[in-house]
Amino acid sequence: MFLYTIPFFITLVSIFAFDINGYKKGKIIVWAFLYIYLLLLIGFRYRVGGDTINYMGYYEWQSDLENYQFTFGDIMQPGYNFLCAVTKSISPDFYVFQLLHSFIVNTLLFIFISKNTKYIFSALFVFFFMSYMNFTCEVMRESIAALIFAFLYKPLIQKKWMIYYLGVTLC
Repeated sequence: MFLYTIPFFITLVSIFAFDINGYKKGKIIVWAFLYIYLLLLIGFRYRVGGDTINYMGYYEWQSDLENYQFTFGDIMQPGYNFLCAVTKSISPDFYVFQLLHSFIVNTLLFIFISKNTKYIFSALFVFFFMSYMNFTCEVMRESIAALIFAFLYKPLIQKKWMIYYLGVTLC
């Protein structure tokens, strides 16, 4: 449990140091540390989250890329099945999928926060406090779709319908 509180407290301290007081020195280092720490923490977790246990069981029955078939008739959607097939081709161990999922989710989250606010640690803290564990350990399939959808905010406002609908289809 202690390992999950470390980024919470680092983010809280960083709010005061960087977001409120405006210190610049070390900001990128702390931001990169939090990114790598969260990526590895979530990627190498073991049986954290009720849905993760279900995903682990389902992963055992997934096929690799050689036997992957794009279909909507399966229990899970084709995008999730494709990610499973990619990681299953690398290793039958579920942690490989968790690492890929953690990489995608954390990369999208950190890029989105960096591009949309100057108070990056405050935004990360709010997300971490309210949704991070749920998005990374419970609703793993939905988290990727939700973060891709977050990037569609600007095309929606700018009425770039083709980009918006292509993104929604990807979600």
